[in-house]
Amino acid sequence: MQEVVSLLSAGSFQSYMGSLTTPPCSEGVQWLVSTQRLMVQPQTFTAVRDVIGFNSRFPQNTLGQENILQVAQKSIASANIAGAPAAPAPAAPAAEAPKEAAAAPAAGHA
Repeated sequence: MQEVVSLLSAGSFQSYMGSLTTPPCSEGVQWLVSTQRLMVQPQTFTAVRDVIGFNSRFPQNTLGQENILQVAQKSIASANIAGAPAAPAPAAPAAEAPKEAAAAPAAGHA
């Protein structure tokens, strides 16, 4: 954890007032955003995540680029169009024989 403390202590940050990103979405939260990319070892990231837990949305691309949800939606849509077989039509219900015909004896068998 010392690695994270050192990075945060030496870093430069921008701040802004906003709200929580998950319900209850309370306002009055001060956000701190690093002005540079912070690099940590994978084991440090895992240790911090284990303590904090997952508390954010997926990272987004640069302004103007598609985000991960848009890319996934397009991939699913194109897979459905390109490779998925058409859904079979529902089977028609079996026709019922008229009750009078079913009850009448066959011709010549009286």
